[in-house]
Amino acid sequence: MALQSFPDDDLVCTAAEPWFLAKTGILRQSAELFISRLAAHTDEFMLIDLFAGNGLYTVGSRKERWPGLALDLMNSDLPFNRWILCERDKNNANALRIRTRRFFKNKQVLVFEDPITALTEKLSYYIPRSSRHHRVSALCLADSFSFEFPFEFVRLTRPLRLSFMIPFTFCLNDQHNYRFYLDEQREKLQRFLGRSIEGTPLAAATNNRSFYKHLVRLYHQEMLLQGLGGSLSVHPLDSGLMELPAYYIGLFTSNPVVRNVQREVQQQMFTQFTLFNPS
Repeated sequence: MALQSFPDDDLVCTAAEPWFLAKTGILRQSAELFISRLAAHTDEFMLIDLFAGNGLYTVGSRKERWPGLALDLMNSDLPFNRWILCERDKNNANALRIRTRRFFKNKQVLVFEDPITALTEKLSYYIPRSSRHHRVSALCLADSFSFEFPFEFVRLTRPLRLSFMIPFTFCLNDQHNYRFYLDEQREKLQRFLGRSIEGTPLAAATNNRSFYKHLVRLYHQEMLLQGLGGSLSVHPLDSGLMELPAYYIGLFTSNPVVRNVQREVQQQMFTQFTLFNPS
């Protein structure tokens, strides 16, 4: 299903670059594959969005309102049974509540304003544990466009058996470059990775591209140490905030049935590109 624009409701929206729409489409494709691979093994699907914002974004001069992934999936026919949307900013959280009640009255939606580090207990209460008679699959989106997602959250939620979908996107340009993150933002960077970067190739990066590639590789390794296997897909990028030719999206899970979802997304996109551009 294609992205659908939303009407103007006079509530706050977030400005985004045009490539945001393509990213949301890729995330939706990943979610569709996640659902399809687990449909025969799952009784209840849940989506958790840790950085839901106000739900809508404006792109371009026409200021059309486009949904983030959570609202986009709510607008589809995918069989997610429950939704947990997290947003720390009060104005954004209020707009998100109004929008989900207005546009999706029939959906089971919870909006939390808690800090991420304080969410674990709440999620433990609201996410049912799987049993032999009722199997639950929870997909957790961590799309912060920053390093605000602490790896400690991954460790603390291991008993919940979450699957994580993470776009590796953040400001990376001449001003906010690899030196900025390795020096001024070093502590935040290490909280994001869940480890010290001393002695790693990341710490020895000499340009933005090598910094980015080593970061993604190191994160993938840390997820594997948590028992979360997964795959990465790479996508072209045209951004004034993230000055790289491409970016990665990862899906990390303990369920072997869906570990290769991002690889499948990559293969499907390559096939579509080949069909569209015959040699």
